[in-house]
Amino acid sequence: MYKCSAQAQLVLDQVTARCQKDTETKNTWTGKSGKYMFIMGRENADGKATGVVHKYQPDGSHKLAGSFKILADGIITRFTGLSKADWNNYMNSAEAEYKKSLTNNNMENWERHLNRIWNGGKLFIIGAVVLFITFTLGTFKPNKHVVNNIKLDQEQKTINNLKKFGLHAPLFKFKNTKQFVENVQNCVNYLNLTTEVHKRIPDKIIIAMADVESASGTSRFATEGNALFGVRTWDLVNVPHMKPGAIPNASFGVKKYKNKCASVADVIDILNRHPAYKDFRAERNKQLKDAYWDYKKLVPLLAPWSTNPEYGNIILRRMKELKL
Repeated sequence: MYKCSAQAQLVLDQVTARCQKDTETKNTWTGKSGKYMFIMGRENADGKATGVVHKYQPDGSHKLAGSFKILADGIITRFTGLSKADWNNYMNSAEAEYKKSLTNNNMENWERHLNRIWNGGKLFIIGAVVLFITFTLGTFKPNKHVVNNIKLDQEQKTINNLKKFGLHAPLFKFKNTKQFVENVQNCVNYLNLTTEVHKRIPDKIIIAMADVESASGTSRFATEGNALFGVRTWDLVNVPHMKPGAIPNASFGVKKYKNKCASVADVIDILNRHPAYKDFRAERNKQLKDAYWDYKKLVPLLAPWSTNPEYGNIILRRMKELKL
């Protein structure tokens, strides 16, 4: 089962109820412009729920149409295929359910504690206090390594199933930096559907790199060659490429791609196989066991990507500027 905050789950429950009403399924609904399907993405340590949205085509197939994000507090920031009125209805209903559950839980907890106090003695009271303090401090929880292994195993099974579908890379359509960031996020979500967990690159890093390297998708390499990262090639015979405008006789070229999402896929592949990023991969694999990414440890290990010694700080700063 997908793990997210209680408030985000209540909003998802509202969407699921809509799907059951429209199509008797758990993830497909009928919108104003057609039929849509949502697919859950990677679980998020901060409790938000994210994923991609596909739209059904006349021939019965479906293609990527966008994505969705529900914050940990139950706020929908985007949900392709659902209207803003739907967003507000689902958020309001979820909030009411959440407040009701809090009230009921509080009453049940108090009744439970009172019964235990009356039926028990001092030893039980001391034990209850210890358990309460332990739980409050966050030390009473399942073994995180066991939970993480179960999650990774389930995600791998999901990846194997998704590879059987002929999914298509999302198109890039943007007019500003915000839209460009959303496009890159959609691409990363799409690629993660068929990428093993231990080979995924944190989406915030990819987005910040793409934004810095391509000037939010407006550079010549990005507009003419779909190249968002300026990946160089010295095979000028077999690899499609573009020459830098300032040095047309350069011995290298910047790789061209059939679409911008292919550029993102290439960078993910490079970071996963090139020996220059061995330390980056080691730190990434180490942090897979943790609840949150430690970007201050991870990003500086991308230094080989640029000749600028401040590249790591540039990426970290851009992540903060973009509020990723």
